[in-house]
Amino acid sequence: MADKEAVIAKIREHYAALGIPLDGLSDRDVEVGVRQLAGAARDMGTSTEDVNAAMRQAVEAVAKAAAEREAAAREAEESLDSGDAAGADSPPASEEPAAKD
Repeated sequence: MADKEAVIAKIREHYAALGIPLDGLSDRDVEVGVRQLAGAARDMGTSTEDVNAAMRQAVEAVAKAAAEREAAAREAEESLDSGDAAGADSPPASEEPAAKD
């Protein structure tokens, strides 16, 4: 297990030196991403520059998706909070007085 952790640490250092930080990715994401990227590069005969560009795009996509999920979660939480505050002064529908004719 220590060997795997050492390899992932080296991968993180390598891409950080290229200006592609992998901090937002789990070790599992790094492992799977590098394996997929290596396989695709091998199959297509891709250059190192193209591989690095693909890794950069993948990391940016992951970061963008994470930011969008966080924004959506914040928005949902704010919506719930404002909904609770708006309804706090009104009694529940079952407790409202019946209309008189």
